[in-house]
Amino acid sequence: IWELFRAFTMAESQCLTVSGSGSEEDSNEENESETEEGSSSGEEEEEEEPLLKYLRFGTNLGFGEEIAGDSRMISCVAVHYRFIVYGMHDGTIFCSDLQGNRLSGKDFSIHVHSVNQICIDTRGEHMASCDDGGKVAIVGIFSAKGNTVSAFDQPIKAIAIHPNFSGTNNRIYVCGGKELFMIEERRWPMGSKKSVIHAGEGVISDIKWRGNYIVWANDAAVHVYDNTVKKRISCVSKEQSNLIPKLVPCRLHWKNDNTLIIGWEYCVKVCVVKDTYPLTSDPAHPMSTPSKFMEVVSVSKLDCLVCGVATFRDSLVVLGYVLEEQDKKTGVPSRNALAPQLLVINANGFDGEPTELSRDMLPMKGYQIYNCNDYRLESEAGDCTYYVVAPMDIIEAKKRTIDDRIEWLMTKERFEDALEQAKKAVTHLSRISVLDVGLRYINHLIEKKMFEAAARQCYIVLGNEHKEHWEDVITSFMVKKQIQAIRPYIPQKNPVLGKHIYEMVLNEFLNTDTKLLLDTLKEWQQGVHALFDLQTIVNAVEEKLKNSDTSEQQGLLEVSGYLYSLQGEFDRALRVYLQLKHTDVFDLIQRHNLWHALLNNLMNLLDLDVERTVKILVLKREAILPAKVVKELETQGRPDYLHKYLDALFQEDSKCGSEYHEMQVELYAKFEREKLLPFLRLCNDIPLQKALDVCNQFKLVEEMIFLLGRMGNIKEALKLITEQLQDVDKAIWFAMDQDDDDLWEDLIKYSRTKPKFITGLLNNVGTHIDPTRLIEQIPSQIEIPHLRDSLVKLLQDFSLQIALRVGCKKILVKDSNYLMEKLNRHQKKAVCVADDACCQECGSTLISTDEINEIFVFFCGHVYHSHCLPTRTMPSIQPRCQICFVPVNSKARKR
Repeated sequence: IWELFRAFTMAESQCLTVSGSGSEEDSNEENESETEEGSSSGEEEEEEEPLLKYLRFGTNLGFGEEIAGDSRMISCVAVHYRFIVYGMHDGTIFCSDLQGNRLSGKDFSIHVHSVNQICIDTRGEHMASCDDGGKVAIVGIFSAKGNTVSAFDQPIKAIAIHPNFSGTNNRIYVCGGKELFMIEERRWPMGSKKSVIHAGEGVISDIKWRGNYIVWANDAAVHVYDNTVKKRISCVSKEQSNLIPKLVPCRLHWKNDNTLIIGWEYCVKVCVVKDTYPLTSDPAHPMSTPSKFMEVVSVSKLDCLVCGVATFRDSLVVLGYVLEEQDKKTGVPSRNALAPQLLVINANGFDGEPTELSRDMLPMKGYQIYNCNDYRLESEAGDCTYYVVAPMDIIEAKKRTIDDRIEWLMTKERFEDALEQAKKAVTHLSRISVLDVGLRYINHLIEKKMFEAAARQCYIVLGNEHKEHWEDVITSFMVKKQIQAIRPYIPQKNPVLGKHIYEMVLNEFLNTDTKLLLDTLKEWQQGVHALFDLQTIVNAVEEKLKNSDTSEQQGLLEVSGYLYSLQGEFDRALRVYLQLKHTDVFDLIQRHNLWHALLNNLMNLLDLDVERTVKILVLKREAILPAKVVKELETQGRPDYLHKYLDALFQEDSKCGSEYHEMQVELYAKFEREKLLPFLRLCNDIPLQKALDVCNQFKLVEEMIFLLGRMGNIKEALKLITEQLQDVDKAIWFAMDQDDDDLWEDLIKYSRTKPKFITGLLNNVGTHIDPTRLIEQIPSQIEIPHLRDSLVKLLQDFSLQIALRVGCKKILVKDSNYLMEKLNRHQKKAVCVADDACCQECGSTLISTDEINEIFVFFCGHVYHSHCLPTRTMPSIQPRCQICFVPVNSKARKR
């Protein structure tokens, strides 16, 4: 059988593929050294994330290799938190670290028969092993001191040592075949003490020791032994079945010091050690009961045989051996066996149907020829790491980390979730980084042809760093012919990419989209020489121009003009823009102060955009003198452009270009008559007679009226208004503005025979002239429209004028009386002179007991002796304050 097995396994790879429970195919081909659970079952609903990840373990330990004609087959494994011990079918034992690297000097050649079980104490200093030859060995892993080997007269199938075996008083172990022995090693010369604990129920298949409790399984039941009271406290019987016990052994696992997991055939039981209430407290009494007992708290029925049990957080881990339906009664496959499965379940009391959280198919090497008893499940307490052991293979199952979760999300193309998870747990990541996830997301979007989304992610993920990745991603977009999608996000600084990247992008736009090329050049103009070689791009554009057709030349010329301006070849750029008639020529001129070019190409620029050209000429009139512009325009014979220029110049600065104001009169008359009258009102340096002649030439009556009024010929101006315009309102306004009595008389005389004018005068002159002057000169028998209304309005205006005068008079009188009273009150106020007051002139005291002096007190508060005032001796001159110079009049009081 082993020869056939070796031939079969030689072709197998060293990689592992884990299949989900939904797969119906046997995996004969192992594709990856490490994979995650969860191959798609084809269901439409979203697949749940697996709980565990898997790795083929110990590939360099030589499992299955031939040594001296024998294959190195694993028979059992013991796991400690520092190392792993392997027992082989050839009787050898060796150790490795938890990474699967063999430990030098830790090989033990104790047995010659297949090693059935290995047990390690809690401290990891001693291990016990047993074999089919009845040999039991207690070996120090790191020291040979105290090593013992014992021989029994029966095959020993299971062994367990005291968890604290390294302690002085704890050198005890139990082992069993058909009987269960407890051996207590004592100091020399007492030797060891051996006692039989149990026998008569078949071969013991497994022993586990945890704290004070020893549990073992035989063909009939699982027994629990309390080492503190030295007696069995419970027994869990096996359910009735026809399966061969040797092929389907019981598997035991302590979850904690009081909870035991039993896996047997198609059933998993959870048992808990509890306190009892004995009938008597005397242990020697016949009616006394143990103080502890074990109670089964849940039973879970499975659809597979149990090869091993362990715990995962609050759940159970079960290694299952799957059989075809027709083989479930015998427990032996009738043809090639199926791959074992690792299940994670939640027990639901005694309902019998556990909640299945995960089920993974494990393609162990040679699983097709294995039976249930060829598999074992080992784990280290407190660590969610499990080892699925087969004769030729070991698979390590581990709790998934945040790295595993992110990798699984990426395999399911849930990159947004993966990126969010990575950002949240950035400090906990070990194998992958946020950058790795972001790059994979970007590549995924590119493969899915979601180029806009991929470009946005580039900006988010790469940001201002990772120059090499930026260059790689841009190259990927270039390969896909989608460089326009990432163009807005290409960094120009922080980081600055290699010049070849920028030139590659520009060359792509040169061949595909010249408008986009120009936009890109304008965006990259800041520090442009640092981004790419300008001359290289210029040469490429010029070469393209030579070989392009007419439809492409417009865009290429525009690009070349912009490139020439970047190079500083402004004359070439100006020629190109003028050839294209492109308005960027004005920006070029202003940006680089090309005023000479503006004057040299004046007509072309005016033809292109007269408003912008004139605006530049006016704003830069100190650099481009108006005299040169006027001369050029007169030479070219374009009075329309000359008018626009001089008009804009006048609007900007009315004094600048005053020598051309006379010329402007005719230009306004020709091109913009509506602006002539405001121009005439603002200008005082225009020859009035010449301006009048021009206006007369173009029949500009209103302008002529203004000029005549300005020249003093107001009667001629009024004549134009009345005869040419026949506008009574304007005539009245003109007369009021001139405020000339003779002009009013002329207007009244002209209006005597024109009822329309009479009506206008009656309605408007009531407040300006005496109405009787107008009424007396109206001829009799003339019909005047709306005469009654006009007279009423005239009288109302006159009455209003009288009322206003009366009202003003009343206000004036009232204010005058008030001010007079205020003045009198102020003058009647007393002025206080203190006893110690001094004369402002001589400084002596004003009031003296020796003599009486005349005192002058002014309203300003200053006081003087009468003889101290120089004007006192001159009666014709009124006294005044020598400080304030206030005339005395009634403002000084004599005391």
